[in-house]
Amino acid sequence: MPRILPVMVWLFLLTFHVVAAGERQIFINLIPRGYQDPRMDKDFVCGFDQGIDSERLIGEQNSMFIFELLDKTRDTTEGYKTRIYDVVTFGRDEQAEVMLDTLQCPVDESMPGLLSLFLVPPKHQCNSKTFEDAKDSQFGYYPVFVGVSVEDAIIQKFISEAQNFKPFYNGQMPKLCGSKLTLNNETAHARVETVSLLFNIKYNDGQTRNLDPTKWKICESVEQSIDAIEKSDLFEVDPEMSFEKESQTISETDGFVRAGIIRKGTLAKKAVGFVATSFPTAGGPYSPAGEDDIVTYKGPVVFNKNEENSRILIHIKEDNKTENTEYFFLEIQDSMVMKHQRRRKRSPGRGGDGKGKGGKGTGQGGKGTGQGGKGTGQVGTRQGGTGQGGTVQGGTGQGGTVQGGTGQG
Repeated sequence: MPRILPVMVWLFLLTFHVVAAGERQIFINLIPRGYQDPRMDKDFVCGFDQGIDSERLIGEQNSMFIFELLDKTRDTTEGYKTRIYDVVTFGRDEQAEVMLDTLQCPVDESMPGLLSLFLVPPKHQCNSKTFEDAKDSQFGYYPVFVGVSVEDAIIQKFISEAQNFKPFYNGQMPKLCGSKLTLNNETAHARVETVSLLFNIKYNDGQTRNLDPTKWKICESVEQSIDAIEKSDLFEVDPEMSFEKESQTISETDGFVRAGIIRKGTLAKKAVGFVATSFPTAGGPYSPAGEDDIVTYKGPVVFNKNEENSRILIHIKEDNKTENTEYFFLEIQDSMVMKHQRRRKRSPGRGGDGKGKGGKGTGQGGKGTGQGGKGTGQVGTRQGGTGQGGTVQGGTGQGGTVQGGTGQG
């Protein structure tokens, strides 16, 4: 009898928790005797499985990083917000319903963009909150395709394989969601190339393999995926990079900025660096651009093996307004800065520190010094082909900021 009381108390507490949380079913992990968490190994690398791909990270194990590249649901311009929608759902009889047959299809080929397909838990939403749900849940949200067009054969492939995914969803059929980020065709293709050089994504490249969302293998945040890029030994990380030009001036009607980047050092590996757009404060040579002028970017730039040149494309929003010349920055950053900025952004308790180190987009000088020439340059845009474009000043050092101005058309 002495052992009955603790058991009864435990069952009471468990029952109370279920009722309080509103859950009708929970899962309980049973850890085997002598189990050692692989993540505790000093050489552990999340998001990588050499048995699947010896040259890239695994897409479904790096969901947060990939979703970050797709997610513009909070863009300030309505037409450039990432749209998320149902693609395939399953009824109680596990019969598939392709939602794109009954809804106005968001994948309008007359409006190019960056598209994706990803799995979500059954009964979960496919809307502007989905990427936030993925951050909260961390598990059950897995990208399976990234491209510029979605062929019906890919959707049918998912339907034919959906039964295989039930063990990852407590015996239920997952949903298939889609997303679209409006970008011009050139920029969208460049994003797909970047993702494809970094990640093996299940339905890309016509490959045949099993999905592997093993929980202990998954990188649970963008920072963990950056750590995996650094530790996997697949890439040269933060190579010595510089922009090909100190400044660029373009027309808004061009639709995008193409900034060439050069790397030095060994070319035997693929290389990964990081770049970010930012906006100047008042007082520069022209008016500061803002989020209503470009689709912002903060992410990787990838060099293929044996190549010393790469490029980053930034989409310019066309608004048909007559405006003064404007400019923004495109900055080379290292992986430590990327991770630190994200941690600082997520931590409200460190708001003071974030403010003290803020203005990173315009604080190029310190970075240029710290990185031996890595810095920011100026990228310029001007409205109309014959408007006031203006030549803008470039940054000094190898990196350079590329500032851009928009002039009156």
